[in-house]
Amino acid sequence: DYYRLGNEVRRALAGDAGSESLYKWGTSGSIPGLNDMGMLASYNFSRVSIEGAENLSGQHLLDEGYLIGRESCFGCSTACHRHVRSLTHEWGRVRDSGPELETVLSLGAECGITDTEAILLANRLCNDLGMDTISAGHVISWAMETYERGILDREQTDGLDLRFGNIEAQATLLQRIAHREGAFADLLAHGTRYAAEEVGRDSWKWAIQAKGLEQSAVDTRAAKSYALAFAVNPRGPDHLMTETFAEFGFTQESRDVIREITGDENYADPRLLEKRAEIVRWHEDVYGATEALGFCVFTSTAAFAVNPKNMSRFFSLGLGVPFDEEQLLLGGRRMVTIERCFNVREGARRQDDLLPWRMMNEQVPSGPNTGMVTDQEMLDRLLDQYYALHGWDQPTAVPLRSTLEKLGLGELCGDVALDG
Repeated sequence: DYYRLGNEVRRALAGDAGSESLYKWGTSGSIPGLNDMGMLASYNFSRVSIEGAENLSGQHLLDEGYLIGRESCFGCSTACHRHVRSLTHEWGRVRDSGPELETVLSLGAECGITDTEAILLANRLCNDLGMDTISAGHVISWAMETYERGILDREQTDGLDLRFGNIEAQATLLQRIAHREGAFADLLAHGTRYAAEEVGRDSWKWAIQAKGLEQSAVDTRAAKSYALAFAVNPRGPDHLMTETFAEFGFTQESRDVIREITGDENYADPRLLEKRAEIVRWHEDVYGATEALGFCVFTSTAAFAVNPKNMSRFFSLGLGVPFDEEQLLLGGRRMVTIERCFNVREGARRQDDLLPWRMMNEQVPSGPNTGMVTDQEMLDRLLDQYYALHGWDQPTAVPLRSTLEKLGLGELCGDVALDG
């Protein structure tokens, strides 16, 4: 039965539209759709589309011959991992893994760069130097905007012309940051929050970070499930606590997931406020359960062939004990609650669940989502609904003692709980 179930899930995964896209184009296959929707973060989130976006896409890497191979984790039929090479760049041929969606956005569009081979080089530099491409790209895009605003000059940047789109300056700065070469690179090596605090002059307003972590390249002014998920993420606004990709409704499978969660697939619209808390909590639970069981989260939150029903069946057949969907999702909820309790112990409260200032105060400047923003009032509404679903105290975001007892966490986390 276990073997038969595995084959069923592999066949379902092979037929999932999201899985097909990941195989053909990788994660950057969503670039054209995001650009058309006006949700392609660019120029340090000051714009929502960029000319030449197609050069960043997985489709372009395939069609123009940059993609030279695919690789999968053991036993996976999707093989979303890319192997690419540059073809003609003046700095020589570059062969490397990736780049992923977040990389081409953070090192590409966010920095005003759409030169395919320059991004391949920047990705290779980050891989070789051991730097996260999201944080590296965002701290540089912050520096570029600060430079263009006249707050930084070439003397302060150790001679670099940090206008958006300067490929040579970006490549040089990546290497300097890694080696902390010069005062300016050493400043950026501390991250965007620290750099903005040191430079001052309101530059924190365009520092795209919260809780000290640079935000993944999703425009959370117009994608409300992501806005809530990023705000409550215990690390900060990244997409690796939960991935609410289904809210975009790009495929029928994703719309089916939204219908399962909310009762209506019409809620597969990222601009809506309704049902966002339910969407986020379901995805958190599934994300945690997926990772705990050793599945790839792409199979359950980007493609959807792996789901609570068959994950609970895998668990039950593998261990020979009864186990249902409700128990599986409850396991994911325990993980989320334990992480919350850890942060509460360290002093975190509701006021720390927020988004970067720009996402909460500057409206989308153009495109189909013009005027949208996730302001404090809107975020508070989402947070109230989310805390209520979790059984956390709304004014403080601290889990209630009764909630911890229901989850079997009273002994582990009870010292931080509020009575109720």
